[in-house]
Amino acid sequence: MLTIKNCSLIDGNGNFEEDVSILIENNKIKEIGSPEERGRIIDAKGKYVLPGLIDSHLHLAGTRSMNPLDWVLENSALKTIRAVKDVEKLIEAGFTSVRCAGISPHSLALRDAVNEGIIKGPRIQAAGRVMSQTGGHGDFHMLPLEWAKKAEMSCIVDGVDECRKAARELLREGVDFIKMCTTGGVLSEKDSPEQAQFTVEEIKAVVEEAERVNKKVDTHSQGTEGIRNAVKAGVKNIVHGFYLDKKTCRMMIENNCVYIPTLSVNYKLFTEGKDFDVPEYGLKKIKKTSEIHKESIALAYKMGVTIATGTDFIGPELLPHGDNALELELLVEKIGFTEMEAITAATKNGAITMGRNDLGTIEEGKTADMIIVNKNPLENIKILREKKNIECVIKGGVIIRK
Repeated sequence: MLTIKNCSLIDGNGNFEEDVSILIENNKIKEIGSPEERGRIIDAKGKYVLPGLIDSHLHLAGTRSMNPLDWVLENSALKTIRAVKDVEKLIEAGFTSVRCAGISPHSLALRDAVNEGIIKGPRIQAAGRVMSQTGGHGDFHMLPLEWAKKAEMSCIVDGVDECRKAARELLREGVDFIKMCTTGGVLSEKDSPEQAQFTVEEIKAVVEEAERVNKKVDTHSQGTEGIRNAVKAGVKNIVHGFYLDKKTCRMMIENNCVYIPTLSVNYKLFTEGKDFDVPEYGLKKIKKTSEIHKESIALAYKMGVTIATGTDFIGPELLPHGDNALELELLVEKIGFTEMEAITAATKNGAITMGRNDLGTIEEGKTADMIIVNKNPLENIKILREKKNIECVIKGGVIIRK
């Protein structure tokens, strides 16, 4: 049992309240208000409590390079060991849940190791391998096709039957959700973000298989046609969304989709990519899409699309795990979110992407995931990026960092 007393509460629902006490029993929030103090006592006077942060789209790939060829060729055991350190950085930074969206077959083992308490880290939802069509984003174009098909980071499939079978195989492996690519991308050599990949029928087959076992499909969707195809097929989590328009936003709203814009990865690639050996084809594409991406996020925000935070960080110095609160900062500075809206995107809306209605907000009866910070993030969202400001991390009622 744990009591946090005298705190200022940011509950994830957009509410702020001062001088609050919170009673945690087992892994649940038992009472909020003025409960009798029981168990371990944390006096949080002058400090702020908010839900544990959620990164809804990242990759625990364990890579330290920005060259996609290295991602394929590096030793799998080495990448796994690096990823162990990355999940430690994430929980230390206040991220109590993350969604690892493919190109990381070892993410399933990381998830299980965290759940068993072998390693310290956030709650992980893992997609394992990413699903790509031949020549699509996720097919490593610089390799001969027969080699790319054997790469452990993705599965390359074509046609409804192959997509359905691949979905079943991924679900057999124990993935928490399926990640597929319905457009080209920035760091895939021979396609472009505007190009649609997979047909509506192919995507729908994957969605059907996932929904049979109450799991979700996320899509890497950058171009308009590929986004619309994913929405038509029943996808609920749309990632990146470079080329949104009003019609597409309305479709997303009508179909209860969550948009995960991953502004951080584009910002870092655009501003610093050249200094970290990002391939020239990637630099050219990010230069072309950077401004339109921000315009698309602003449009979605204005129209009321549900937006969740995700960084698309993968581990190298340019995109390091532990700095994931950059996404909140950029939504405020570049898009016009209020600090409260950014926090809601990183908590309540993140829980929606996970399909976890017990997470994301601080309410009685919910799972006790929360952080205590020593400054007010409603006055300056940047404080969440500084580890020194994260005084305590609680995951499932257990103090992970104090």
